[in-house]
Amino acid sequence: MVAVRADSKKVYPKYLFAVLRSSQVQAQIGNMHVGSLIPHFKKGDFDKLLLPVPDKKTQVAIGDTYFEMCAKIELNRRMNATLEAMARALFQSWFVDFDPVRAKLDGRQPHGLDAATAALFPGQFQDSPIGPVPQGWKVERFDAHITADRGLSYKGEGLRDDQSGLPMHNLNSIYEGGGYKHEGLKYYAGEYREKHLLHPGDMIVTNTEQGFDHLLIGHAAIVPGCYGPKGIYSHHIYRVRHKPSSPFSAHYLVELFNNRRWHYWISGFSNGTTINMLPMDALEMPLLVVPPVELVKKFTALAEAVHLQVEDNKQQSSTLATLRDTLLPKLLSGQLSTERV
Repeated sequence: MVAVRADSKKVYPKYLFAVLRSSQVQAQIGNMHVGSLIPHFKKGDFDKLLLPVPDKKTQVAIGDTYFEMCAKIELNRRMNATLEAMARALFQSWFVDFDPVRAKLDGRQPHGLDAATAALFPGQFQDSPIGPVPQGWKVERFDAHITADRGLSYKGEGLRDDQSGLPMHNLNSIYEGGGYKHEGLKYYAGEYREKHLLHPGDMIVTNTEQGFDHLLIGHAAIVPGCYGPKGIYSHHIYRVRHKPSSPFSAHYLVELFNNRRWHYWISGFSNGTTINMLPMDALEMPLLVVPPVELVKKFTALAEAVHLQVEDNKQQSSTLATLRDTLLPKLLSGQLSTERV
């Protein structure tokens, strides 16, 4: 890393931030890279960069506009991190640690719960094949509640970088730790099987870990609605749907899969050497706690609101980033007047 401090008498700091990130200056930096295995930009080469330096009023207009968009994108990122942490913490408290049950057992009122929600938790534990669970809650095999299908290896001329064809959800569509990753989505315009269609709201789970992806198998995401009514998924992905008879929802299950304890459990089913695979057994054999239907509905309503807000924030950030990166070269070249920004 190199720390750069602007001389505010010569250049507006936020303008310097913007112009250093422009395609014009980034191209200069790219041409000065040294090293083959790990290209890097030497500190001494900063003196060789040529920067467009308009009048101070123009610098302020460009710098403030660019910086405000970046700040909003960063705010959305932090907001999403907080929302996702809240959903995961609530799932952990209710369905893994059973905090409300423990509170009642100790004669305390469950923290942060209204009377109606608190009433959905019992005040005692019972023994089960996986240890103590809340009284009256069932313990059942996972395949009693879900169906899972693996995609196919769609390759060849059908794969596109543009948006022609169906979106192809694959290993790179899920972040390490869970959540949908929009960057680098591919499209497929070839033949496909109807059984491998995905729809908004479906949950997908990674089943492969290979190379330097550092993507742990068994993490999950919900397919967003921004890519249209249908898509397909690769052989690195399981599509997991809850059965009509199950109380679970995609919003509940995605938090289950991304919970550390559950993930540690199912990842123990993985096999392979160079390529680590998650077999179908991992989605069929594990035992899990089945809470009352009304409690699952309560959590689903909360989690769904969080997941939808996270996706809205991501879409807003994507739009802002596109607008920011489109405006900057036009403003720097004078093609677009700062008076209109």
